[in-house]
Amino acid sequence: CVGVAIKCFFFLMIRRPPRSTHFPYTTLFRSAFSRNAASLIGGGMYNAGNPLLVGCTFTNNSAGINGGGMANGFGAEPRMVRCTYLGNTAAHDGGGMYNAVGVFSTMTNCVFADNAASHDGGGLCNLGDQTAGNCLFSANIASGNGGGVFTGDFGTATLVNCTLGGNSAKGLGGGFYHLGTDDSSLTNCIFWGNLDGAYDSGDSQPPIQIQGNHKLSVRYSLVQGGWTGQGKSNSDADPMFANAAMGDYSLRPGSPAIDAGSNGAVLPDDTDLNTNGDTEEPTPFDLAGRPRFLDDAGTADHGSGTAPIVDVGAFEFQHTTGDFDGDGDVDLNDFTHFGSCLSGPGMSPDSATPPVTGGDCLLFFDLDADGDVDIRDFAAFQQAFTQ
Repeated sequence: CVGVAIKCFFFLMIRRPPRSTHFPYTTLFRSAFSRNAASLIGGGMYNAGNPLLVGCTFTNNSAGINGGGMANGFGAEPRMVRCTYLGNTAAHDGGGMYNAVGVFSTMTNCVFADNAASHDGGGLCNLGDQTAGNCLFSANIASGNGGGVFTGDFGTATLVNCTLGGNSAKGLGGGFYHLGTDDSSLTNCIFWGNLDGAYDSGDSQPPIQIQGNHKLSVRYSLVQGGWTGQGKSNSDADPMFANAAMGDYSLRPGSPAIDAGSNGAVLPDDTDLNTNGDTEEPTPFDLAGRPRFLDDAGTADHGSGTAPIVDVGAFEFQHTTGDFDGDGDVDLNDFTHFGSCLSGPGMSPDSATPPVTGGDCLLFFDLDADGDVDIRDFAAFQQAFTQ
């Protein structure tokens, strides 16, 4: 739906079944909502039903009040999978999306970037019940509170494995602002590089990433400047993004976010991302569509659960092919390890420094996935070595 010469307004009104059914009446697949405008709410879409949106994009839409990209009205139960909200604006709340009181919204592997609100919630303003997993909120701006996400009165938010970076608010909570009277939780998340109005470049302390009350709990997360409220197992260590300045919030080798999350907190795969029919298993993919649980042999597990331990943030650290030492390239040091694994079928690897196990050999050097490390794997390793 595109509006150029005229205003184009997409309105979705569907009778809603009881919430417990979880069956959407309408599915929108890879639909694009661009350059639309609404004088009131929902620049790209106003939703009062329970649709499933898959791979949809909301770009450069605007609203005269709330929800530049999308607005969800009372009682709505939208589910969004792999959707992108980019460059939308709202004259009041929710540059990317606005959830009214009574909304039950679920998002998986979604991106909110470069959205702006003249009041609260540059990326998302939530007054309902919002669950989000593997989502990225970056470079969103709020003239009020909550540059990335704002959760207001009666609102509750559950964010798991989300990354909030580079957002800004002229008020409080550059990354996340929680005003709700109900419990909210942030788990396995990264809050880094967000700015708020109270921060001055001459301050000795970093800007406040999260502004929350006693109803907010933060667990197994990396928070710039730390978090002193409710929660546990948090760190203020630099997450070592690949290139945040260019919008790349994946992890570099050695990041403290690697193998540092809580496996038990990962949201269930209720939209069946891997189409295996199991909607109760943990979400199997990260925001980039790569395996969500991948052990890094070069990093000691310091999260919670049985290995492999999930990484913190929206992106799971991925090994470079043949990069045993995890330094981001394939070089002579990796060749030394490869030699110790070049054992053929049914053989055990020789000693190496550091020692490698059969599992490590298969993880890093069984490049043709045939259950051993042999001359065919060496051919693939040599190709990676020369790149």
